[in-house]
Amino acid sequence: MQTKKESTALKLATSRIAASNKFPKGHAEKKSINTIVKEVNDLCGSNISPKTAGTYVKKRRINTSPLKKGPIGSFPKPVLESLKWAYASYIQLEQAKATAQSSIKEMAKRVNAYVNYGRFHKCRDDLTRKLKTQTADLFTVGNQM
Repeated sequence: MQTKKESTALKLATSRIAASNKFPKGHAEKKSINTIVKEVNDLCGSNISPKTAGTYVKKRRINTSPLKKGPIGSFPKPVLESLKWAYASYIQLEQAKATAQSSIKEMAKRVNAYVNYGRFHKCRDDLTRKLKTQTADLFTVGNQM
C-alpha cells in the first residue's frame, strides 16, 4: 500500500511541478518544488523527496510511475530470463542423467563461460547463486528425476 501511495504522490507532484513551472516568475500561482511536495505528501500520506520529484520533472517523466529501487542489473531482462531458463534446463537434464549434481563452483564455471561468450563479463559465483534462487521453485530438493 505504501508503494502505491508513493507512486500516486509522485505522479501528482510531478504534474503540479510541471504546471507551476509554466507560470512566469512572480506569478501568484507559482510555487516552489518543496512547497508542492510538502502539500502532496500531506494530501497522500506519503514521503517522497523534493529532489526526486524535481529530477523526474527535469527528465520529463511527468505523471509516470517511479522507477524500481536498487541498482541496475548487469544484464538486460530478456537475456537474464533466457539465462534462467537455460540454467533450469541444464539442471533438469543433469538430474535426469547423472547420479550426482554439479557443485556451485562447477556450475559457476559453466555459467560464467556462457556469459563471457555472450560478451558479458562475469568471474564470480554470484550470478549462479542468483539463478539458483530464481529457479528453486522448479525443482524438488534431494530427489532425482
